[in-house]
Amino acid sequence: MNAVQPVRLALYRASVGARRATSVARFEPTPSRCLIAVADAAHCALDMKVAAGIASLEHYAGFLRVLYRLHRDIDALYANRVLRIALPDLQEWRRLPAIANQLSALRCALPAPGTGLMDVEQAWTTALGWLFVGEAANLYAIALHRLTCRRGLNGSFGNRYPNKTSEVAMQRWRALNGALDTLTMLPTEEEEVIIGAEHAVRQLNHYVRLESP
Repeated sequence: MNAVQPVRLALYRASVGARRATSVARFEPTPSRCLIAVADAAHCALDMKVAAGIASLEHYAGFLRVLYRLHRDIDALYANRVLRIALPDLQEWRRLPAIANQLSALRCALPAPGTGLMDVEQAWTTALGWLFVGEAANLYAIALHRLTCRRGLNGSFGNRYPNKTSEVAMQRWRALNGALDTLTMLPTEEEEVIIGAEHAVRQLNHYVRLESP
């Protein structure tokens, strides 16, 4: 089994769990199922960082910098008023401060200051697509963290990443999938969600290239 396979397995189990919880006995394509395919492109973009990330803490920090850049782009979306109707605790999902703390614990500098690409008034359909990719990347980060811990790379740093973080991330992932499949969307709105997710994946690819040695 290569370095990437355990991460993909964790993501597969999470996505299957979400679909079972929200789409039991339904075989028609759902928005979450469509976006799973889009998010897989994000995971492909992260694969090179995963393979490198378990090699050393320096490479792991590079992965976190990619994650930081993505979450800086979507940070304002967690306060989006429309999305908070479907996901009332959305503001509590913010990961940017936690990722910054992880980088600090590794004595790694944050990326150069910049402004996130998304703002709080972003169209909810576009915001939903970006958030889907961001939350999928969070699952990837947790799976990678577990791999680095198993290989003994993290030392005391591992204690800064509580086990409950994984459980919370899974709960939020399922909640997001559930919201996607219960929202009533016009075909044009579903398309906007997918376009937003595709844009997020392209941006993620860009960040991977920026942080690649």
